[in-house]
Amino acid sequence: MGSEPDIQPFLTKLGKRIKALRVQQGLTQTDLADRTFMDYRQIQRIEGGHINTSIGNTYLIAQALEVSLSDLVESISADGA
Repeated sequence: MGSEPDIQPFLTKLGKRIKALRVQQGLTQTDLADRTFMDYRQIQRIEGGHINTSIGNTYLIAQALEVSLSDLVESISADGA
């Protein structure tokens, strides 16, 4: 059995990507939280790469930011995370 893969670099890049899109659209963390029915503190933790959020929440964030889930994640995967 191998060791558990380190997903922290991916989570950090995902959080940065979400934050960049949010800021680009002039949204606050509270605005994004309202659009996704999440607490703004959860948005803070996601953007900071501190939690491994569900694929469902990631999908809601992508919808709220008007990007596809695949575009959101693919842009990060292409960076070699």
